[in-house]
Amino acid sequence: LLGASWAKLDRIELALDAYDLGLKIEPFSTVLLQNSAVALSKAGEYSRAIERFEQAIERDDSNPVLHHNLGNLYLKLGRI
Repeated sequence: LLGASWAKLDRIELALDAYDLGLKIEPFSTVLLQNSAVALSKAGEYSRAIERFEQAIERDDSNPVLHHNLGNLYLKLGRI
């Protein structure tokens, strides 16, 4: 929740710090991975965002939101 709160306030670096801390505690959390990927994308760290989306998809490949968000990022980057 802390990361999402910081992200809503456009405090992306603080949001990323919170997500990274959360991932140390819950390294397999697809929610944290996805939220982190979105924040990384907002920060312009597209390669890291793609990695996080892919990690989340590895853990839950049936989640359409993960695929949708990754596809949108690829579209934004002109990769599709």
